[in-house]
Amino acid sequence: MILALCGCYEDDPPGIDATDYAQQERDAVCDYRVRCGFSVDRDACLASIERDRATVQALGGLDTDRVDYDPQAAIEYIDLLEEIDCEATIANARELEAAAAAVLEGQVEPGESCFADTECSGERAICDQTGCGGGQVCCEGVCTEVQTLSLGAACPLQAVDRDRIIDFCDDTAYCAPPPDDGEGDPPTLGTCQPRADNGEPCDRDAACLDGQRCAMGQCFVLSSADQQCNPMLDSGSCIGLDKVCDMASGTCLDAPGDGQPCVLGRCMPYAQCVEDVCVRRPGAGESCEDTPPCQGDLQCRDGICELESVVFVCIEGEPPPPPEEGE
Repeated sequence: MILALCGCYEDDPPGIDATDYAQQERDAVCDYRVRCGFSVDRDACLASIERDRATVQALGGLDTDRVDYDPQAAIEYIDLLEEIDCEATIANARELEAAAAAVLEGQVEPGESCFADTECSGERAICDQTGCGGGQVCCEGVCTEVQTLSLGAACPLQAVDRDRIIDFCDDTAYCAPPPDDGEGDPPTLGTCQPRADNGEPCDRDAACLDGQRCAMGQCFVLSSADQQCNPMLDSGSCIGLDKVCDMASGTCLDAPGDGQPCVLGRCMPYAQCVEDVCVRRPGAGESCEDTPPCQGDLQCRDGICELESVVFVCIEGEPPPPPEEGE
């Protein structure tokens, strides 16, 4: 069954009304994406990102008590999106994750059926929809707690017999793969090992502590905007998603945009370096090829960048709607 979202919530406490939340979140997400160089402007962003399925499902479940909505937490989350910096850190990701989770608090207990992560109660719980298959509409999953693994524990390197990994090492550790056994098959399990600090040996970015990167076999602390950086690191030495290490000044400056020369092969995230020039990724309705890919969530279909426009709100126990023609 498909529900139309109702705008009928009376006596809401001060804050963002539930009927306005989805649009205000989209606007704030686009403000962040523009600020951090993922989109040229808000209009281009709004045309290139899908409506968040988990948010739509959660708001559609307010009347059925599957989700609680906190209007004051909504303000705090929107404010955070407007203020948070563009540094690519685990700490930033966790702060945004916690703020978003406080807005839409799932009420479905572990082991019970669900359609989206936002419906599940518990810290970092997810809706495990293993077996649903790609693109299947309104397939019921099961609320499952995400497990944090201790040092030395076996950890999954890839999802096996399920759609998603649900067991992760602590943020101060990473899942280290075993030595190559020479058989050619990728390993499925590793071991949680502590992340290395600045100057210590590493073999991948994940092996370094938050805010660092693995380059030339050791961990380097990444530089913030206007700080001194090392232009010789081929993997980049700036922590900002929209920054590059300027060769002349040796400081982290804004990455080049559309039509400007690439800096060490890098551009603003909304662009891609093509023959040493930054080229804007095609937007909604524009022609596309494999390189550069479309902006945001746009998919290149029949040579045109398009969004998947249909978003469903699903109801427990009801059969899924028939597929759209052409799917």
